[in-house]
Amino acid sequence: MRFTLLLTLLCPLPASAQQWTQLVHPTIERCEDIHFLGPDTGWAAGGGSGRILRTYNGGDFWSVVLESDRYLRSIEFLDADHGFCGSLDGALYRTHDGGETWTDIMDELPQAVPGICGLARAGPQTVYGTGVFFGPAYVVKSTDAGATWQHIDLSDRAWCLIDVLFFDEQTGLACGGAYPDTTGASIFRTTDGGATWTEVFNTGSGHEWFWKLQSPDGVHLFASLEGTWGSAPRVARSSDAGLTWTMDPIAPLPARLQGVGFINAQEGWAGDEALFHSVDGGDTWTQTIGIPGFNRFQRVNDEMAFAGGFGIFRYAAEGTGLMDPRMKDPLESASVFPNPTSGPARAEVLVHARSWARIELRTTTGVLVQQWHNAPIAAGTHTFDVDLSGRPAGTYLFTLYTNLGMTTVPVVKR
Repeated sequence: MRFTLLLTLLCPLPASAQQWTQLVHPTIERCEDIHFLGPDTGWAAGGGSGRILRTYNGGDFWSVVLESDRYLRSIEFLDADHGFCGSLDGALYRTHDGGETWTDIMDELPQAVPGICGLARAGPQTVYGTGVFFGPAYVVKSTDAGATWQHIDLSDRAWCLIDVLFFDEQTGLACGGAYPDTTGASIFRTTDGGATWTEVFNTGSGHEWFWKLQSPDGVHLFASLEGTWGSAPRVARSSDAGLTWTMDPIAPLPARLQGVGFINAQEGWAGDEALFHSVDGGDTWTQTIGIPGFNRFQRVNDEMAFAGGFGIFRYAAEGTGLMDPRMKDPLESASVFPNPTSGPARAEVLVHARSWARIELRTTTGVLVQQWHNAPIAAGTHTFDVDLSGRPAGTYLFTLYTNLGMTTVPVVKR
């Protein structure tokens, strides 16, 4: 694995060259997921805004088709009429009319779940969902366009599941964090419609999890790893439909990684706060201008793709470029003082909007030292007492994890 940390500046491109363009849309906090049926018709899940957006012209114009009070994480359509949108706070919406109207069907699931992080179409009437990134680990499945559902418990194999990808109604993958949580991140594969799952890859290191799965062709697969502070961003790759995997760092320096997506087997992107670009199937990566908060990628065809983050972006042959290439200011923050500390300290976190939050202290190998919060939290500033008295000297990791991502502060015990 080789990497090049060069900033690629926007410059005039040939008329036929593809590039990323930021699209204008109604206000949403963050585009958590997108789903296009082709180059024209698509929908977007608007995160904390509670909005679902729809376009009929490839993203040039978007309309709001749902206003809710939920954090909307995932969206998927079976066809032009039947679709689903999952939240992080107890709602699963379904539409039968292309998004004109939406109904919360969470009560129709056979077992209560806190949310749906990932959705995947597997056939004309079959859809899978999984969740959630704060646990527990489960897969839900419908084979009749959402009329009835099955619940598949994977909590004995994983502490969380975050994304799901299916090639057909029987064969697919799910990813997240292994159980127990210090044993690494895992990718699971099924060939019998989710009845049984085999772990096909495990990182074996620390408190980390695979965030997104993507494939441009059903053969080559990519999985982004979200890890704690101090680790280089890593992407796992498979060239045999997910049977075997390898994993490499894509940059030498610590960087947060969430989204990954390839438009073909050779060209793709991965990142979050920074964006990395590969044109050789992930062998080498170059840092380029960011898609702020890069989270979800969807390939439409050989020449067009869409991405969601702090905005909605289209990759196509056009010459306008990004409207604003600057990185968005972080919406969440955390600090610990004094730092270094001989023992007692005070932590302060700023939460941008109502969210689920996990606030905890771990060793650099991922072992939990103390957890203060693992539940919904109100917007605003919150403080917590940290006491490392009696703990060995060294570096610990204070982490704020919300719907928007992870913020980690190294805390040094003298």
